[in-house]
Amino acid sequence: MGPDVQELLRKGSVSLVVRVVAGLVGFIVTVVATRSLGQDASGTFFLSLTIITLSATIARFGFDQLLTRLVSNGSGRQDWDSINRLYRAVLPFVLLIAAVTGTLLFVFAGLISIMIFDKPELVTALRWMSASVCTLSLHWLHAHCHQGLKKMVAFQWFQNLGVYSIFLVLIGMETAVSSSEITLVLFAQLYSVASLLIATWAVFTWRRQPWFAWQGVAPNVRVLLADATPLLGVALIGQLILWLPQLLLGVFRSTSDVSVYNSAFRTAQLTAIVLMAGNSITLPKLATLFHQNEVERLRRVMVLSTRLMAICCLPFIVVLLWFPVEVLALFGKGYGTGANVLRILALGQFFNVATGSVGGLLNMTGRQRSSLRGNALAFCLLSVLCILLIPKYGIFGAAIAQAASLTFQMTYFTWVVHRDFGFFPLAIGKIRTPSKCKVSNAGHP
Repeated sequence: MGPDVQELLRKGSVSLVVRVVAGLVGFIVTVVATRSLGQDASGTFFLSLTIITLSATIARFGFDQLLTRLVSNGSGRQDWDSINRLYRAVLPFVLLIAAVTGTLLFVFAGLISIMIFDKPELVTALRWMSASVCTLSLHWLHAHCHQGLKKMVAFQWFQNLGVYSIFLVLIGMETAVSSSEITLVLFAQLYSVASLLIATWAVFTWRRQPWFAWQGVAPNVRVLLADATPLLGVALIGQLILWLPQLLLGVFRSTSDVSVYNSAFRTAQLTAIVLMAGNSITLPKLATLFHQNEVERLRRVMVLSTRLMAICCLPFIVVLLWFPVEVLALFGKGYGTGANVLRILALGQFFNVATGSVGGLLNMTGRQRSSLRGNALAFCLLSVLCILLIPKYGIFGAAIAQAASLTFQMTYFTWVVHRDFGFFPLAIGKIRTPSKCKVSNAGHP
């Protein structure tokens, strides 16, 4: 067993366990929201959370993905000074953009809620959660810094696990000390507090690194933007591919439909836990191997990780396909109507896992434009299908649109990987060394 396989199994297993915990905690948050608030109010909360997530993606400006790559490269060389200077350049820029974005969201919450979604009940929740744009951007940025250092537990904690865990603790404390009913506004307030606490934790944790120093000449942000901007496009379109069906359900259908679809979607997303866990350790490894021009080792790591992820997610897929009604019953009465929606979304997620970390590989090897092109094409397909299907077929049409666009996106990425690297990630049989090396890191940042 080679060192790359040992590293994948050792660190990948730790990452998988933490990611499973994060996925389960996120799932519990969804269950608590649906059972505490009901379909309509929980749908409004999920819609607010979707808008906040997209706003924070814009605020990070692609620097989260760029930090993963550059921090990974710097740590591989033990060039801590370059990491400090990079952090010093990126953090103030992202905080400024996040503050502006959050302020605009607060000011125009009424316009967004009434003119676009025709849901006045969305206004208050959106205003309370607008402060989370800054804090969400902050702890996601630090999570990706930890990912670059291959600190998988810290990465998972500061990305989602921490904020969801603190959120649940705050809800439990509120329930224990107060006899009043939990409301939508209270949910929005507690989420904002949880995001603030985990963002503060993330900053102090990073500053406690033994090599951390807020000194040196920071690189010009304009130079970094040349690499970050395509990654912003990739990240934003990627987020829209995830959340556009729920946004358009909010426009064309009721908040109750949003709640049912969100519950099915987040359940199906549990299938992709193994992909996310694999990405958290595989992507920094791929970036390092590519930077060192170890293309053959890169191929082997990619193929082995894809096989492991596909095998790991199979049992859960079987459960979702055979028992969707029973699974959705966890969210409360009336959620069983999303059974076929869950089946469709689960099949789409299985194809996503079975193709491996193809999108991440493109981003980690300087092929952001190919990744952006694939995301843009998938987004266009998703938009057309959503507009055609959601007004008439509701959540069922949204599921078809989302699964079809995801399948197209992963197929395109797989084709690009085969074109540029000469292999398919889900290779069957013995891994063989290609007779000709098709790619090197020359000419890529």
